[in-house]
Amino acid sequence: MKVELKGDTPEKKFKHLERILQRMGRRLQKTVIGLLPVAPIFGHVNDPVNDPRILSVLFPADGTITHAAVKAENAPKGTKLVIEFTSGSEKTSRSFPLKNVSVVEKVHYEVKAGDLLEAFVEAAEEGSSQVWLGILYQIAMKNSMITPIAVEQFEQLTGDFDASDEEGS
Repeated sequence: MKVELKGDTPEKKFKHLERILQRMGRRLQKTVIGLLPVAPIFGHVNDPVNDPRILSVLFPADGTITHAAVKAENAPKGTKLVIEFTSGSEKTSRSFPLKNVSVVEKVHYEVKAGDLLEAFVEAAEEGSSQVWLGILYQIAMKNSMITPIAVEQFEQLTGDFDASDEEGS
């Protein structure tokens, strides 16, 4: 790339060179970041005595469960939320007592492609209770689609997001 400096005096040429370097520096500092959104997975059960299953999930790719939330209404004492994970031939089960409050927890549970998650309610007695369960699943980076794109191409797709800088120069 050949650049011709404008100006009759060395000071004007130097100022023009500074302006060119500032513009090039701004272009080099532009960074585009793509984010992978988490996938919300949720379920609800309205009659846990007759239909206790809240949700059944097959994870299609490796990833991490990052958050979990549960809400129970009118849950009789002794009612439990049961979570079962199946990974290959290994099955893990945990139960949690349900209270009539909302609970949101930040968790970090790794899952592999093909793992199963099943959640259901063990009702201690009949009653008109409702239970909601929600989880956030973050797919692993290795399973994401990566598309290299130049900043100039990104600007063409999105419009010049930095046009104000160029006008002031």
